[in-house]
Amino acid sequence: MDSYKLVLIIFIGLILLLEILNFLSKGTLLSGAWTSLPAAFSAALTYASNNGNLTLTCSALANEGNGLGFAEFCNQVPSYWIAATQWMAKNVGPYAPRVLAWWDYGDWINWFGFSNTVIRGDNAFAKEDYGVAAHFVFTTADGFGPAALASYMNNNQSEYVVFSQGLISKWGALDFLACIDINATSEQYAIQQGKLVGQPFLLGTSPCELKHNPVYALIPIPLNNSINVLETDFCNIPSASKSSNNTVYLRVWLTNSLGAGFLNLVDQNTTICIPRESPGTWPLYYGNGTRLNAYVNIQNYNQAQITTAKIDNITQDFIVTLVIYVPNSNGSITDAPTEFYNSPFYEGFFLGKLPGFVQVFPNTTESGVNFINYTLPLRIFKLVNYTGGLPKVTPKPPYIKNNYTVPG
Repeated sequence: MDSYKLVLIIFIGLILLLEILNFLSKGTLLSGAWTSLPAAFSAALTYASNNGNLTLTCSALANEGNGLGFAEFCNQVPSYWIAATQWMAKNVGPYAPRVLAWWDYGDWINWFGFSNTVIRGDNAFAKEDYGVAAHFVFTTADGFGPAALASYMNNNQSEYVVFSQGLISKWGALDFLACIDINATSEQYAIQQGKLVGQPFLLGTSPCELKHNPVYALIPIPLNNSINVLETDFCNIPSASKSSNNTVYLRVWLTNSLGAGFLNLVDQNTTICIPRESPGTWPLYYGNGTRLNAYVNIQNYNQAQITTAKIDNITQDFIVTLVIYVPNSNGSITDAPTEFYNSPFYEGFFLGKLPGFVQVFPNTTESGVNFINYTLPLRIFKLVNYTGGLPKVTPKPPYIKNNYTVPG
């Protein structure tokens, strides 16, 4: 039996023992979040006993009637996170330094990766979340960047950092908390901005947040060549710059904020164009036909995000998609209008290169840019010069006699 399976079995036994002791002493079982522990660890054990086969695991959990375990393991945890935590269980574990990830994923790292984490959902101090956000969001120009991230990880006994595509949709929260960490915005400011548009709060509008937000392309709808769009939606690209003489180009608008009732356009006076073709990865062009070091990726029109916006006094529907800027021949990103594209998260997750770190998951070397087409949804990087040591081990009660520990 693999060592991590044995550890899981022993730990589940300890949890059940605590449940029994609590019942005998108080006459009630544990309540609240504690009641999820047996189901969570039972799901983890079922996964281990099925040798990491998610299909067999989910079938077994359903047959066992483990509704909570099924919900956590089969409905909420993406398969790529299951694969990542399986790697952690085998290659990191409870005796190793911590894994740094956004707090949403801390419990998964504990329960399924059986590894220590820096933050998770039950952090006692919100400042810890702010600090992680700042080191993911801010760049070298901000006094942060990869070197600062390495120092932060050493100070928190963390040798591994996880970047996943889930952080793209959560970026507004990370950006907001990062700016709070350096006193560049506040909760009160977000509430005031929300009142202006009839919302409880509005993120992404402070100068600090706008500076570090990603850029999205607003592409006019429809894209189908058989349907007319507004005349102003077309670009007059010189024939010499076209991919083919039959290619039609649409003007796209760039924004670094999509908050309710708030649209902040960037490079509004610069014409940016995109070829109107089949779904895929498309380059962006200036109106004169010069190609930018930037792309958008749309794999399926029917699943694309849609928004309605008023631009130049015309209300229109647009497909919304992230703009991915790539380095030029000198290895620098020069076309991007925000600092998001120089952040440690962008360097690691999108470009796969983070100075001072080496990618360990997936363990194969991935070349090229991550265009978010679901082929590389998560990366784990290991700090090369790790000096942080091991986390403190919580003392066990005297009645527990074994050599195992639990993740924290």
